[in-house]
Amino acid sequence: MTITEILNLVGNQAVGIEDPTADDLSIWLRYLNKVHRQLFAATKFFNPFLPRVREVVGVVDGQFNSFLNPWSSIDFVYMSDVTQRPIYQMAYDRIMNIDPSLSRPGVTPIGWYIVGSNIFSYPSYTGDLGVNYTIGFVPFTLTTLPGSIPYPPEYQDVLVNGTIYELYIGEMKNRSSVDVQAAKKDWLDGKTMMSRDFMKLSGYQYLPNYRTI
Repeated sequence: MTITEILNLVGNQAVGIEDPTADDLSIWLRYLNKVHRQLFAATKFFNPFLPRVREVVGVVDGQFNSFLNPWSSIDFVYMSDVTQRPIYQMAYDRIMNIDPSLSRPGVTPIGWYIVGSNIFSYPSYTGDLGVNYTIGFVPFTLTTLPGSIPYPPEYQDVLVNGTIYELYIGEMKNRSSVDVQAAKKDWLDGKTMMSRDFMKLSGYQYLPNYRTI
């Protein structure tokens, strides 16, 4: 479905509107993106339909420079030379316990770590590194292409149900509690089913990937 088709389903099922105005679509889109953000956060580590890219990133004094896209998770870091040697994630607290001044010498990094939204090499390094990463949250617009929706058509009813629920509690305070609870159940059940299916499809298993110093 297109984003407009998803919103038309929301309007038809939630309030019985078959010919929404631009203002209607704008309001519903805001709630759709609220649901999208929640689904993205819940499934970003194992959603096999999220776009993943491979990029060479410049590193200056240990800090990774800007990526071409917003990122949500770093999947793999490696030397961008012919060796393509993997560089493993390290626990920042562990580094601070052993090397609080971050002064360990080294020509090439043995690891990388995250502080806030910034990524650093350890030891400090200047040069290029290869990074495989999952692209971060991108809000929907009315012109978002169907292929850019990171939830296949068979799961897009979850977007519809979640948006209806958010619309009920955000804009329709006089809706009966029975309707609200039914919409909430449909939304949460769909979210749980989607998460379970995505885990199976991706073969996801949580395994800490920290390297000791």
